[in-house]
Amino acid sequence: MWVTAAEGFFFISGAMVGLIRGSQYLKDKDIFPIAKKLLNRSWKLYLYYVFFTILSVLIALLLIKFNLGTLKTEEVMTAKGISRTFWNIVQLSAGYGYVNFLKYYAIYMILSIPLLWLLKNKMWYLIIGLAVVSWFEPRLAIFNFDNLFFYWFSYFALGTLFGFYYDKIKSIFLKKSGLVQQSTSWLSIGVLFLVFGINWYINFFDVKKSTNMIGFLKSFSHYQWKLTDFTETWLYNNRTGVMRLAIFLLIAPGLFFIFKKLESIIKRRLDWIIGEFGRNSLRTFIVGGISVLLFKFWAVDITFIYNSLVSVLYLYLVLKIINISWIKKFISN
Repeated sequence: MWVTAAEGFFFISGAMVGLIRGSQYLKDKDIFPIAKKLLNRSWKLYLYYVFFTILSVLIALLLIKFNLGTLKTEEVMTAKGISRTFWNIVQLSAGYGYVNFLKYYAIYMILSIPLLWLLKNKMWYLIIGLAVVSWFEPRLAIFNFDNLFFYWFSYFALGTLFGFYYDKIKSIFLKKSGLVQQSTSWLSIGVLFLVFGINWYINFFDVKKSTNMIGFLKSFSHYQWKLTDFTETWLYNNRTGVMRLAIFLLIAPGLFFIFKKLESIIKRRLDWIIGEFGRNSLRTFIVGGISVLLFKFWAVDITFIYNSLVSVLYLYLVLKIINISWIKKFISN
């Protein structure tokens, strides 16, 4: 889908800030109590980032010692040794593993303060402008910082905007006729499955080399791949292409309406896992980030069924760990 969990994570994180802290800001009419909470949250996330990043590096080095793996391509180890590596982690210039996301999250918490102020003063258009500038900043290279910080900040900023105005958007939507509401939800779901179908076809059929195309999907895929020859850098290039953001915005409404329609069933049947992960989001993220260092050696290119079973085992393990009492005390949500 060109879109990974990272995009959704930072969009939802921003949405929660906009929804929860934004509503408090509207009631209190004072930014300082909200800013204090966000700064405290940022500081806590920073400490988690430092501790668990160092722990991840030590685990990775231990695995290397026993020939069980290697450091990721964006190696954090420097020629000056492990002490210099730890110092780089402390000053946010290095990260390792999935807990690296906590670095961005800690900074975004601080940046959410001016974002909320802008929204409170009805300058939402500046938020959109910031998201656009942040997306294209790595191409301009004004700041010498991690490119992913800027790409994912775009999602966080747009999520904050959505969360801040969620109640108003919901109110406007519910005032529409039942036909409009149903049409909007089913159209969004239809677009979601259409994108899924096209993506499935592109990934499982060799449309790049195929020359004997028949049918709409084949023609569409063929010309899409031809188009990438000219637009790869701006549209499709890894995490930086505009198509990545466009796909996210296309599928997000469909996913929202699907979960909304299935909300009662999910609560009754799947609360034991989805609910637990949601209520323990930070613990899930950190524990999952550490655990995946070990599980990635078991998930190999053998069969879909094998890797699916490993994935289920991994999720079950994370679910059990996040409910351990001392884990709950050490990692507060």
